Amino acid sequence: MAVTLVVVAAAMFLSAGFLRPHLTARTTYEGPVTAESIGGLRLSLSDPQRRIDVETEAPVRNAWILSNDVVTSAGLVWHGPYDPAKCGPQAPNGRESCERWIASQNLQQKVIYLGPEKFWPLQWRELGVFLAVSAVLATFCFWWIRRRVA
Repeated sequence: MAVTLVVVAAAMFLSAGFLRPHLTARTTYEGPVTAESIGGLRLSLSDPQRRIDVETEAPVRNAWILSNDVVTSAGLVWHGPYDPAKCGPQAPNGRESCERWIASQNLQQKVIYLGPEKFWPLQWRELGVFLAVSAVLATFCFWWIRRRVA
């Protein structure tokens, strides 16, 4: 029973991380980064390269977000450098001025997600995969037992 529990837990983990994102078509959203679309900022004041991580809001509520990046016009993921006069403790309006400065950098938001309308088709496809794997394993077990007994 313990081995079965470990195998089922591993199958669920592998399914969630590797199988599910490939069972249905993904949706890609690309749009401009605005001050309103910025949901989170992370920066380190001690970083000499002044890297900043910007997290934008998803375009659809209750979607499964596969990736959420802020990219430049060349398609490269943007991590700064930030302007210490606009972002950080020296900024005049704090977070608001940083968000406005980021929005003025001509950046794009690129979000790859599975929308909520794909929840049930995804569940049925994953069930089909698990049933197929179970059938293969059951067939192998019957074959193995018959081979050993005969």
